[in-house]
Amino acid sequence: QDNKSEMQLDDLQKLGLKIYRLEAKNFLDFRAFIKFLILVNKSKPSQIQAHLYWSQIWSIFTKFLIPKVQIYWVEHNTYLNRTKLQWMLYKLASLLIKKIVAVSYEVSDFLISLQIKKSVVIFNPISTRFAVGVKNISYPSFLFVGRLNKQKNPGLLIDSFDYAIRNNVLVTT
Repeated sequence: QDNKSEMQLDDLQKLGLKIYRLEAKNFLDFRAFIKFLILVNKSKPSQIQAHLYWSQIWSIFTKFLIPKVQIYWVEHNTYLNRTKLQWMLYKLASLLIKKIVAVSYEVSDFLISLQIKKSVVIFNPISTRFAVGVKNISYPSFLFVGRLNKQKNPGLLIDSFDYAIRNNVLVTT
């Protein structure tokens, strides 16, 4: 869907980048789903990268049109608000994909705890597995900027800094 926070890619569009907006209302928007399948069938991609839950699930249906397509999902959060049914569908659909790119070990570990084992970690800026080396800090302080909800998982940030201090990644002096 087109929205105010979307990147402006006018220069790339002038060079040939094509952007198609399905304007899907929700996961079960049949009209948008059919438009998606028609677009996939027309473009015949060799790879698909999907970031949002319903785009991930929709991407699985491309396997029926293009069996050799390689599908990659990207997980940014631990999505604690997904229902058991959504996770069951996700787990089942994940059997047909190439890899899940998890942005942290925490996301990968969470997926493994759900018996979803196809993840590879490509880091987000913050993780409990900090860079190697000890840094002395007199008065460490940490800032979280974001919504305080389960999906953003601010507890993970607190755990990350606790881990850093307990494991001498950050040494307080």
